Amino acid sequence: MNLNAMLPTDVTTDIRKRNEKFFQNLDPENMFKKSPNKVVKQYVEYNREKQLRLMIKYLKPTKNDKVLVVGVGNGREIKILLNFVNEVYGVDISRNNLSYCKKRFENRFIGSECNLEKDKILFDTGFFDKIVCFNVLPYFSLEGINNYF
Repeated sequence: MNLNAMLPTDVTTDIRKRNEKFFQNLDPENMFKKSPNKVVKQYVEYNREKQLRLMIKYLKPTKNDKVLVVGVGNGREIKILLNFVNEVYGVDISRNNLSYCKKRFENRFIGSECNLEKDKILFDTGFFDKIVCFNVLPYFSLEGINNYF
């Protein structure tokens, strides 16, 4: 089954435009879903914790691993990974997210602005030992993912 053949021809352009418009101006400080009283909902928090535990369990990061985080957001995956590795690489469509993570993690975070729909990966094949993509793949077309990786 060729999934690309099933997609409308303009889907990549539409996704690219939507992502650029939506993610460029997000404030990383306000990325968590909160209830009206500004408290993170318990089930949301539980799912986040579970995701991170599973990430470490299956990723099995070691000190010298080169790890790429696709869609850094506010750095929740980076924060956990830095307990296990020396530094983390990250890409995001949002300059705000990248600046936030650079300030938060300083020289242990190497980030670059990237739109997977149109940019090519800046690193050689095999450069990374592990890649983390939490909650980002639904934002891309198959063409965009194939373009980047």
